[in-house]
Amino acid sequence: MPLDIPRARTALFDAITTTFSEMAFIDVDALDDSAVSGFTGKGLMSSINVLNPYKLTITIAASYEAVKFLVESLYSETGSEIDENTMQDVLAEILNTLAGCFMKKFLGNHIGYELGLPEKISGEVAVPPEAGIVQYFNALGYNFIVYLREIH
Repeated sequence: MPLDIPRARTALFDAITTTFSEMAFIDVDALDDSAVSGFTGKGLMSSINVLNPYKLTITIAASYEAVKFLVESLYSETGSEIDENTMQDVLAEILNTLAGCFMKKFLGNHIGYELGLPEKISGEVAVPPEAGIVQYFNALGYNFIVYLREIH
């Protein structure tokens, strides 16, 4: 079945705001594409595949500083205690929750879905040209990207 892009876009943003609010007690603001800066360079990403009933990949990406901020918000840890592995684990857990929230908002509570395991990635933060829905957002001064693409 074809993906309803407008409905998926709304469900994705709702899932982002719900996940950040409920997990990290952080409000997020959507950023207009023209207002976006600081989304390239080294950072951390996590991707998860939706396996059923749609074939999708959802990815979250951010700078090291932004992910460190998330860890500090979730665990009240600061400074040198936070290593890259912890940051990757937190980003993957945020994404896992966000993906489940997205699927429930997109499909409703009565349709089942299947997710793969989150993949942790470090390197260049960039949105691939094939990304179908891209959401840039700001959480207390830190920028994040979430994008969704169909797998063909």
